[in-house]
Amino acid sequence: MEWIEICGQETGGYADGTYDQARFKHPCDLCISQESGLGAVAGAGAGAGAGAGGSASGRKYERVLFCVEFDNERVRRIALSDGSVTTLAGSGVCGFQNGDLSGAAFYQISSICVDPINPGCVFVGDELNQIL
Repeated sequence: MEWIEICGQETGGYADGTYDQARFKHPCDLCISQESGLGAVAGAGAGAGAGAGGSASGRKYERVLFCVEFDNERVRRIALSDGSVTTLAGSGVCGFQNGDLSGAAFYQISSICVDPINPGCVFVGDELNQIL
């Protein structure tokens, strides 16, 4: 077994981009999921091919890692096929706001999980708002 860095930099902050450009501030929970190239969440593109999860039905799947950041108030998506990091939800401003993904507001997200039956459904624990 070997320990490797997937993405981010030693200096905290916020930046989407490639694995070596992305920045995080206090990532505190992760979960892994597969997204279908058809009807996937958050702009996920077609998966990486049969070796990475293609199926007999012709659908392609991409393995993704979701991360919540305690101090950045964001949910981030990391495509394991190419290391790209994008913001799934949250604006970086503390608060409480339901609605579309870009307008969502959190106050210190502490946990995340993806529904294994419906990978388009992501749950987060918002610690100081005391909600899921």
